[in-house]
Amino acid sequence: MKNRLKKINIKEHMAKIKSDLVVDKLNAIEWTILGLLLLIITVTLFYGDNTGMFLTYFWLNEGFFTNFSIRFLGCNQLQYGIVQQWLCQLWVLPVNLVFRFVRFEPGNTGLIIWYKLSMTFVMTLCMSEMLKLAEVLKISKERAKWMLILFTSSILVALPVFHIAQTDILYAYFTLIGLRAYFEENNKKFMLLFAMAISCKGIAVVAFIPLVLLREKRILYIFRDSLIGVSIFLGERVWYKIVDKLDRLITGRTVQYTSMETVVKQIPTSATSNTTVVATVEKTLDDMSEGFFSHFYYKSLYFEFPAIRKGYMASVLVASFVLLCIWCYVQKKEESELMMRKALFAISVAWLIFFANASPSPYWIVAMYPTWFLLFFERPDRIKTNLLLHNVYTLSMFLVYVVNTDWVYGGSSNLDHLLLKWMLKPDHDSVNGPYVARYLNNMGIEKYMIIIVSVCWAAAVGLIAVNHYKSDVKDCISDNREERKIMHGFTLWQIAILAVWYMINVWVIQRW
Repeated sequence: MKNRLKKINIKEHMAKIKSDLVVDKLNAIEWTILGLLLLIITVTLFYGDNTGMFLTYFWLNEGFFTNFSIRFLGCNQLQYGIVQQWLCQLWVLPVNLVFRFVRFEPGNTGLIIWYKLSMTFVMTLCMSEMLKLAEVLKISKERAKWMLILFTSSILVALPVFHIAQTDILYAYFTLIGLRAYFEENNKKFMLLFAMAISCKGIAVVAFIPLVLLREKRILYIFRDSLIGVSIFLGERVWYKIVDKLDRLITGRTVQYTSMETVVKQIPTSATSNTTVVATVEKTLDDMSEGFFSHFYYKSLYFEFPAIRKGYMASVLVASFVLLCIWCYVQKKEESELMMRKALFAISVAWLIFFANASPSPYWIVAMYPTWFLLFFERPDRIKTNLLLHNVYTLSMFLVYVVNTDWVYGGSSNLDHLLLKWMLKPDHDSVNGPYVARYLNNMGIEKYMIIIVSVCWAAAVGLIAVNHYKSDVKDCISDNREERKIMHGFTLWQIAILAVWYMINVWVIQRW
């Protein structure tokens, strides 16, 4: 009887998934191919950040089991907030529990895949939340299904989540839940969720401030809401110091802890080792954290233009963002549907301004795509133009990332540790070895980068212009049948791009 009930439940869940995702038979094939491709990427392509992060959390948990250390309650050993730390420690906790009885290498292939799957799980939550927002925005069920497959197959969504597996999709998820609360006028939930997102990565504040200004016009209330939004981010700094002092009293620890990069090198992987990750270093973690933010601060202000007086420069990022904030502040309160459209436009443009002008890490960009896809499908009269601009922007930006950050996409360590590591030659160099950008440089890509970057920037501006709530852009799609053809075309195109990139990546890295 129980087995029969389980079979019924599985069938019901499968039917629900099919109902949420699949439009027609060809679309079912597209989802199947995409799913297999994403699975292959997950289990074969490697990047060190996810592994280093989860190994650090593993040893924080181990500190409690071996020395009764309480640093698992909060520490700034990594450049992420306490919300992310707690969630990731929960994900790695089963590994710690098994480790109590069976000793193994916490950095083995199977566990690296398990660590990566954490972001795959968050991705499914993100997709589910996008469906809920689509319902609030009155996007038809069929279009919402197309939205999900086009979102998931975008190369700058698929690779950051399934290859890099960094945690940017996590704060993107919190911003989506917060945005739905914003639409439902649940202000407390909105601010709590965005405070959690900002804790995970401070850049989420660029999506938060425009939404506050769009709804609130009273100056003191704007300051209040802004302070609430960054409350976890600020409060955790105090909490880290409290935990650290208590931990010193409990464990008698006197040495400093290292940064993540050093931790990754020093983590013991022997099954016989049960030491915690500690080391004496010249700089404290506070100094390292400050150095990280200082480095990013100056990098994000790199793009400048002359302004105000001779000899002074203004930041393109700051100027653009302030202009957006002014626009949000002067908007009048409208009927609910128009306000939702303005809010979706504002948060999408805020993300685009940041990623067009801040030169951040190449996998952070996944955070901007959920709201942009909601914006695309909320205005179906210009969907073809939007998908064209999206592909131009995404592919040109991806090419910039491949050439400029050559160690990430197509980097020489991309096949390390996972299921294709057997393809690497014995003398393979994972630091200075083969990488895709080297081939592109040999082909003379650098002389075309000024054109590629210009096209990318123009596509970004085009996306803003086309999606302004007052712009009158129509694709003149005749009927539902023609729209389906367009959706299938873009879906197959994006899946093909992802597959071709994967084959190029593997071929290049194992070649030398």
